[in-house]
Amino acid sequence: MNDKKYYLAYGSNLNLLRNRCPYIEYVGATVLDGYALAFRGSCDNYAYLTIEPQKDGIVPVGIFKISREEEQALDYYEGFPLLYGKVYMPITIAGEDIEALIYVMNRRYSYHIPSQDYFVECLRGYMHFKFDLTLLSEAFRRSSDNRGLIRIKK
Repeated sequence: MNDKKYYLAYGSNLNLLRNRCPYIEYVGATVLDGYALAFRGSCDNYAYLTIEPQKDGIVPVGIFKISREEEQALDYYEGFPLLYGKVYMPITIAGEDIEALIYVMNRRYSYHIPSQDYFVECLRGYMHFKFDLTLLSEAFRRSSDNRGLIRIKK
């Protein structure tokens, strides 16, 4: 029985996923339409990337297949269920519609700026995947401009 599921990475896991899940299977990349990146957390230097709805936004993601054990390792790293929750996003792979796991930060955390080390790890992942670096810069600017604010879109 195949217990693997699809997983979407968009933050530091684009760069560090192999360290956390050494046997993970890379599938490809796609873009989530209608979402934007934001840095949120408990305070400055303790902020991490998340995605949030934005009408004209896009978020590039890496697509992976993970085992149950790898999902448990990611749960631990992502602070599930306190920091991040799990969402299943519909995506299409090779003409097949599937649901893929993505971690989204819980809404109670406000906009803050990340540590330099965390930002660099995200930047390395974006560079490796050849994703648009301006999306990270925009997330940093938006989060910096809105520090301390919690916005919940319905």
